[in-house]
Amino acid sequence: MIRIKHLSLSRGSKQILRDANLDLPMQGCIGLVGANGCGKSSLLAALQGELLPDEGSIDMPTMRVVALEQSLPQSTLPAWQWLLEQDLELSRSVHAQALAMAADDAQAIALANEAWVEAGGPDAQARVMRLLHGLGFSASQSEQAVQRLSGGWRMRLNLARALFVPSDLLLLDEPSNHLDLDAVLWLERWLKRYEGLCLIVSHDRDFLDACVQSTVHVHDTQLRSYRGGYSAMERARAEQHQQAERVRNKQDEQREHLERFIQRFRAQATKARQVQSRIKMLESMQAAPRVDAAVQLDLPLDEAQDCPDPIISGENLSIGYAPLVLCRVRRFTLGRGDRIGLLGANGAGKSTWVKHVVGEMQAIDGRLSRAKHARIGYFSQSAVEELRPDDNALEHLRRLAPSYTEQALRDWLGRFAIRGDEALRPIAPMSGGERARIALAALFIHKPQALILDEPTNHLDAITRDALAQALAGFQGALLLVSHDRYLLRACVDSLWILRDQQLEAFDGDLSDYEQDLLQRKKAAEFGLDQQASGSNRSKQQLRQFAAKQREALKQVLKPLEQAIKRCETSMEALRQSIAACDALLLQPPGDNSSRWQEAARTRAHNERLLQMQEDEWLELSADLEERRKDFLASDAKPALNGHIAES
Repeated sequence: MIRIKHLSLSRGSKQILRDANLDLPMQGCIGLVGANGCGKSSLLAALQGELLPDEGSIDMPTMRVVALEQSLPQSTLPAWQWLLEQDLELSRSVHAQALAMAADDAQAIALANEAWVEAGGPDAQARVMRLLHGLGFSASQSEQAVQRLSGGWRMRLNLARALFVPSDLLLLDEPSNHLDLDAVLWLERWLKRYEGLCLIVSHDRDFLDACVQSTVHVHDTQLRSYRGGYSAMERARAEQHQQAERVRNKQDEQREHLERFIQRFRAQATKARQVQSRIKMLESMQAAPRVDAAVQLDLPLDEAQDCPDPIISGENLSIGYAPLVLCRVRRFTLGRGDRIGLLGANGAGKSTWVKHVVGEMQAIDGRLSRAKHARIGYFSQSAVEELRPDDNALEHLRRLAPSYTEQALRDWLGRFAIRGDEALRPIAPMSGGERARIALAALFIHKPQALILDEPTNHLDAITRDALAQALAGFQGALLLVSHDRYLLRACVDSLWILRDQQLEAFDGDLSDYEQDLLQRKKAAEFGLDQQASGSNRSKQQLRQFAAKQREALKQVLKPLEQAIKRCETSMEALRQSIAACDALLLQPPGDNSSRWQEAARTRAHNERLLQMQEDEWLELSADLEERRKDFLASDAKPALNGHIAES
């Protein structure tokens, strides 16, 4: 058990944690969440011994601690060899083998070989290659020198190092930031098999829901643990807020009642004892703490009035860097009201395609046309880094929108939670989340009719992600979204396009179908089907047929549960409407028709109980649905694949 006792931490003059307490088990995955700057990374640094407590202690047994490095690795070694050498015990045993063999010392050779076996030497290279493959490295990238890889791939290499080096405590700070959805799903499966304790800092709710058994919320210099993932924590916190508000309202009523009694009978000598008693009672009452509201954001997206249709269209396009073609697009249209999510592995060309869409690059072949008078807003992956460090938020917006008054600009920034002196702070020392909010404010101020967003959530905390998802869900214009954030995709897009095998095509299915498709392709790769398919159109067709059969089989398995869930949702909606009707009646005074008022109260209480039962049933059915989905993919997919290969 790791025990955090009365811990206080500071960064400069800022108090991050104060008298915080937390017990951590020695096994499992735990999420660490909270707003940007609340102290999550500082807590990880304290667990590594890199940040000393101001007060209190962290009691932990002797254990191997490995953290995800944030600085980019530099080496002339091939990626796989660099990763192999990061296991110091393994490297020492290899070095000892070399020295022993050079000295021709039989006993030293035996001892060195024994150490090498204990360090996992026999299968070390195979483990390295599996890790790199799971994180999306191609065979050629695995052989490439580390320093020749792009920044994003070197960050993936850092993650591979954290997963490869033996550890008892694994500290991962935003591990999914530089991963595509394929790699995120692989990482989820890897973490479920991890045998030590893993602390994960992340703002990706779907990722946390899939991986963690409990969630620690860092808020107001305190640590609070909740069972379950991010969604379970949100529900628990909402219930606590409601309970605290009910207690406070009840206290306020009690206080008003005492004050009325005191005011009414203060002047009566016969009531002096009762008055004094109530004065003491009033003085002894401690106000229930008011629950702090989360940072409020109101990301404004106006309706796309008089929007051309289509906004962007093209056909028979070749996209890339001449003469290198990254993908071919037979036909693409972004019309008014279209909401498209773009998926694909990192390096497939998604960002390159987006740059062609917005006009930053020209197609090698074919023509892409954009409506002349359409207002297109573009958020690139580098939007945060492109802000001038010596600027402040107000200056940045003033340059982009010179017709706005200073007060109008301040009001606009306030909707992005940049208020008061925050608008005058230099951008240089700001966190990634603060910079991202400035970039979004600059994007939305032009009232775009179409939004092209390339990984907009990379630097955003969960609160801002939720606000962005809500704004995009209500946006009436066209949307093209590149993201690995499944929550954002589910909330905002109606159709999916996939860039794969140098082709950009519409995907027939939703995000769950895509996840199943990825898993089936991974399993097919394990059986060598991908290698067979590399030069064979017939094998590619077999793979697509297999994936379609698996999706259809899964739909049949899940259909009864999905129907039961739909019935539950219909019933819950009817009960909520009935409760709302009863509430409207109960807000009116009973008057002469008290029996009707009482009947409404009884009906409301009855429906409230039924609603609770329906909600419990809905939760059980939803959990059962996910469990059956996982069981099917884990157990049925391999036999089905074997059968398909045999039939072929």
